[in-house]
Amino acid sequence: MIKMLYKPVGMLVSLVAAAINVLRTDPGTDTVHALGNLAHLEASAGSPDADRLSAEALIFGQALGAGDAELSRLLAARGTYLAGADRHTEAAAYFRESARLASQAGDSMPLGNALSGLADILAGTDPGAAAETARTAAGHLRRVGDRDGLPYATTNLAQALLMLGDWDDAEAELTRSADSNGLADREYLACYGAGWRRCAVMPPPPKPCWRASRSCVPAKTPRKSR
Repeated sequence: MIKMLYKPVGMLVSLVAAAINVLRTDPGTDTVHALGNLAHLEASAGSPDADRLSAEALIFGQALGAGDAELSRLLAARGTYLAGADRHTEAAAYFRESARLASQAGDSMPLGNALSGLADILAGTDPGAAAETARTAAGHLRRVGDRDGLPYATTNLAQALLMLGDWDDAEAELTRSADSNGLADREYLACYGAGWRRCAVMPPPPKPCWRASRSCVPAKTPRKSR
């Protein structure tokens, strides 16, 4: 899944927006960073301002000569908005460029998050590529200890594996993140795991049994057992 926020977003947005109003008087790298944070918050929350803010942040970043790592984050914020607007081809392009710049900058956190977003987009058309991309994303995020991004990369990987029918591998990845990476307390990860396990024990219905979207494998997908 695209990384969404489960924090008091309204309060965070208000604080960042107030800071931006001050920074606009003499725009610089701090302005770009603050705009990027606000764009990410708005895009993750599905705000109607996400389109304008994510575009504005990227324009500011380019005009003020932001570095590759910062531009990577701005591109990912734009990609998150586009993915939420079901503009998947555009979103994939932004996530790919975000990943390229993050790799060029040697910054694993934005690289992992960009690849995680790309994996979610690819799952609808190429679950094999989505699984490979999400696995790489999880590796980068695990390396830098990103406890916010890793659950999303893990569920994107599990999602792709389920779509391929690799139920055992999907369960192993979810268990690994919960146990080995200390993410058992992450409600989102536990909820995702509980949802598809219910699919695994129920008779196949005509539609996905717990989430009517491409983000969960249909229960009719045959389970591959080793």
